[in-house]
Amino acid sequence: MITRIAIFEGTVKSGREAEMRSFVNDEFAPLWRQFAGADEVRVLFASKLDPQGPVIPCILQITYPNKAAIEQAMASSARQMSREMLPAFYEQFFEDVRLYHYEFTS
Repeated sequence: MITRIAIFEGTVKSGREAEMRSFVNDEFAPLWRQFAGADEVRVLFASKLDPQGPVIPCILQITYPNKAAIEQAMASSARQMSREMLPAFYEQFFEDVRLYHYEFTS
């Protein structure tokens, strides 16, 4: 099993936190759930941040059975669609943002 994590680091525009969360749940999450080969998709929203750590308002976690499934997902049309939505999402909801991807095994 491999879990791929996308970490959205940055400051959400003041007063837009709930709207950003709704957008992620209503627009992005359905696409992420369509990624070919994905077993489980979880979206996590920060409820408390370490004051000494980076600001991470949102994390996407997708679990795949193997590396081949990840390669399928990376080539899927749903992934391409979600990537095309990112610039407008960033502009609408973030003061500043960086996106990191990591893979973990268990």
